Amino acid sequence: MLKYDAEDVRRLLEKGLRKQSLFSRTMNDESKAAIAYSVGLLGDKHFLGCLYELVDSKTEILRQTAAEAIRKIEHGA
Repeated sequence: MLKYDAEDVRRLLEKGLRKQSLFSRTMNDESKAAIAYSVGLLGDKHFLGCLYELVDSKTEILRQTAAEAIRKIEHGA
């Protein structure tokens, strides 16, 4: 069984949230929304900067998911 270092996982998630794409933007935004949701469940304040950037996204699902993740992290709900 593989064991991953928590910092490696953090870097991987952050990279996914910051990823830019010229093509297949919809798939990229859906992936970012899934990562934002996961980060919200983790409750790690390390990701708040990335999430605040996503709140300004042109994509509604990404804005909503990022806002919900921020709420979960900041308020523990």
